Amino acid sequence: MHVLMVGPFPEDLDRPAGGVEAAVANLVVALGSLPGVEVDVVSNCGTSGDRIEPHPFGTVTYIPQGPGLHGWARDLHSHLIREVRRREPDVVHVQGLASLAARLPGSVLTVHGITERDIWESGRGARRIARFGGALILEGIPRTMARRAIAISGLTSQRLRHRGHRVWTIPNAIHPRYFSAGGQVRRGDPNVFLTAGAISPIKNTAELITTFHQVATANDSVRLLLAGSGLDTDYGRHCTELVDRLHLQQHVAFLGYQSGPQIAGLLRRSGTLVQFSRQENAPMAVAEALAAGAAVIGSNVGSVAEMLRGLPGCHVVPVGDARSLASRLLEAAAAEDEAHSLRRHEAARQYSPQTVSQQTLAVYREIAGSSRRGVGQHDEETV
Repeated sequence: MHVLMVGPFPEDLDRPAGGVEAAVANLVVALGSLPGVEVDVVSNCGTSGDRIEPHPFGTVTYIPQGPGLHGWARDLHSHLIREVRRREPDVVHVQGLASLAARLPGSVLTVHGITERDIWESGRGARRIARFGGALILEGIPRTMARRAIAISGLTSQRLRHRGHRVWTIPNAIHPRYFSAGGQVRRGDPNVFLTAGAISPIKNTAELITTFHQVATANDSVRLLLAGSGLDTDYGRHCTELVDRLHLQQHVAFLGYQSGPQIAGLLRRSGTLVQFSRQENAPMAVAEALAAGAAVIGSNVGSVAEMLRGLPGCHVVPVGDARSLASRLLEAAAAEDEAHSLRRHEAARQYSPQTVSQQTLAVYREIAGSSRRGVGQHDEETV
């Protein structure tokens, strides 16, 4: 089976720019290892202009998308879509670009989040209205025209309920490195907390630091590791100044951007991943932490509660509730948590590349079978 994957793809597999790039790369590599499957990628990312890169799974054609509406129209909806249409794959799989999927009627679209809803819930002021309107026109309305969709979580699936759509729920795959500890799996240091993601208002980094001051005052042994880019922004500088002002230099460390292998190592050292975000979908970092055996404390946003449901040592707190977060962090530092193997097992069951690629291949076979029998025979069913 020949699959054409369309959407973000990293130039360096160990340094993806965000969760979607990482998820697509993990899936493509796993699909390419399956017997009888060839995967080519057409990506709207890249910094070195149009080019083709060979890989063991197939090829990646980079057609970088320029900024703004001009880049969206010229690069994405002209140059890139011509490249996709000249191919003749068995299945076209579009990652997150609903406006492209709407123009490729036989394709399947993976929906990583409802962009316009995220903008509305996480933004403020008049700029929020403009960004919401733009996202609704460019991606929200086209999403309703995509007849086949893969949702990365149950919550995303619920938000895709449109009559006549075929919806599958398949989580994003995470890299095998998070499962491969090498030797006996041990619990990380319960006094070490890690947060992974860009330092930004959406990730609520400043409020997390302020909350950690309460935790460090009650327990002098705790440490918070902040792994992510953004230190060179105004907000990043505000966060570093906040650490100095609260005299947290011995308790809070800014690590800057960390590659995938580095994050995997940090997760094994840490007892708990902390995500105090104001907006998330189904965070890759949460799945990666569970695969490494770490506990997770996260804001009750997006699909975080769904991902943590029933897992020992894992908790959700109300968005922005510093008191609840501080209480949970202190509990985690003091807890006798021996559930790391259970968390790893559950993560492998849901997020391993082998599992996700097999589920996705089943979708491809159903689509290819529908095309042979006549498009539309199964479009009324939603699961």
